[in-house]
Amino acid sequence: MSEWYLAEVAPQSERKVAFALSLAGFAVFLPMESDWGKTRGKIDKSKLVYSPRLPGYIFVLIDEAYVDEKRRTQFRQVLETEGVMRFLDCIDEHGECRPFPIPAAVVIGMQADERAGAYDLTVGPMKPAPYRPKKGERVKVIAGPYLTYIGKVIAAPKKNRVKVALEDGREPMLKVSQVASAH
Repeated sequence: MSEWYLAEVAPQSERKVAFALSLAGFAVFLPMESDWGKTRGKIDKSKLVYSPRLPGYIFVLIDEAYVDEKRRTQFRQVLETEGVMRFLDCIDEHGECRPFPIPAAVVIGMQADERAGAYDLTVGPMKPAPYRPKKGERVKVIAGPYLTYIGKVIAAPKKNRVKVALEDGREPMLKVSQVASAH
């Protein structure tokens, strides 16, 4: 019988370690999530980025069908792989620190979630970009003392305020959150 163990790896080396362990004959699972990249603080929908779901960790399947010495050799082989720091461990009933096996149901559940797209952050509701009225745009006032008035933006928004020429001739400075497009 084989069991999954969680290996802690050096920062940003999850893929390299997973590849090296795969080449060494180990079954590994590195759950990944996808999201849009960012360029200067803005979401860039042209750049899809994949990143580890559990940064700094990968799952490694250790075969327990062998005698205990073979199992120790497998643990040692994983630990000797460049980038692997240690296994997630616990203290057993004899007071010894041993690697802690991860229930197979947990790993299988994560694999199923990944295949089902649960870690795909590119779909689903996105927050709309904040409304920024432009000079010359027709707007309606949706809050404040000029509620329901309609006007035209006469000065581009500065910080959080916009100057609007209302139909009755007044030109108040309003918060951007108090206006909406009138189209």
